[in-house]
Amino acid sequence: MGLVVIIQFCYTSGEEINPANFQTRSFLVYRIPGTNLQFLPTFRQPTTSPIPAEVLRNLKTNASAPTWHVFKSNSYGGEFFPASLLLNALSRNDPDWNPYWNGWSKGHPKLAVVLWPLIQSMAIGQLYNEIPETLRFAEGYQGSPDAFEKELLTEVHRLVQERKAIYETAKDRPSGSAAQEQGIPEWQDVQKWLDAHTIP
Repeated sequence: MGLVVIIQFCYTSGEEINPANFQTRSFLVYRIPGTNLQFLPTFRQPTTSPIPAEVLRNLKTNASAPTWHVFKSNSYGGEFFPASLLLNALSRNDPDWNPYWNGWSKGHPKLAVVLWPLIQSMAIGQLYNEIPETLRFAEGYQGSPDAFEKELLTEVHRLVQERKAIYETAKDRPSGSAAQEQGIPEWQDVQKWLDAHTIP
């Protein structure tokens, strides 16, 4: 009976996303109360990804990511996870309750082939905070499709620079593997992303 009680009250469950392919899975972790030590293996189960099909279709298939990012949990790491910004933004429905970004992608195919690989790269680089505003920029874009990539990257660079002070001065945030699992970047990693995605 004692073991059953311990198991009931010291588990953490949630969901995580692979930023390279936007697949999702659930997890269940049992830890010794008051510690971060596991006494059973982590249980994981694939779940149905809420990401619209047209978004998935436009992702780069050869992308890879070092870890999955938690976007929902009953206790691990607190109440907010940056990766949830991606899930919430892409789960949006139109007035008829159809996936909004499916319709947008079909209506703007030349923009979609640029936008979704960039969003994919931002997720891998843990730039989740910039994703909602990047999507708003793309949604309102009225310029030439040929200029979209340059305008989009210019906007992302601007957004990241605006948040630089937050990255550098944030207090009481996880670090190391815990930060990586939760999709929280270090500023030097953000700078590497910017250097790898220069404005054409």
